[in-house]
Amino acid sequence: MEPFSLIDFIDRTGERLFYGRPVDVSGPQLAAVAALQGKPGAYAGMFALPEADRGREFRTFTGETITTNGGKMHVIGEETCVAATLSHASSPVIERSR
Repeated sequence: MEPFSLIDFIDRTGERLFYGRPVDVSGPQLAAVAALQGKPGAYAGMFALPEADRGREFRTFTGETITTNGGKMHVIGEETCVAATLSHASSPVIERSR
C-alpha cells in the first residue's frame, strides 16, 4: 500500500469540489487524517505532514506556491478541515470540531 499523502488528499478533494463531484473520503483516509491532528509540526494543533509529504512543494489548487512553512501548514490545516467536513463522515477529525 502506498504511504498516505495529505497533500495528495487535499489535491484530490479540491479537484472533486471544483468539478462538482461528490467528495468520497473513505474511512481509512479519514483515520489517516485524524492520526495527523496535533502531532509535532502541526500548525496550531491542526495536522502535521506525514513522512510522504515532508520536503514536498505545496501549491494551492489555483497554483500558488506557498513558500513559508507557517503559510504552508496554515493552508494545509484549513483545506484538510474542509475535505473532512465535506466528506459527511463521522470521524475523530469532525467530532472534535463540533
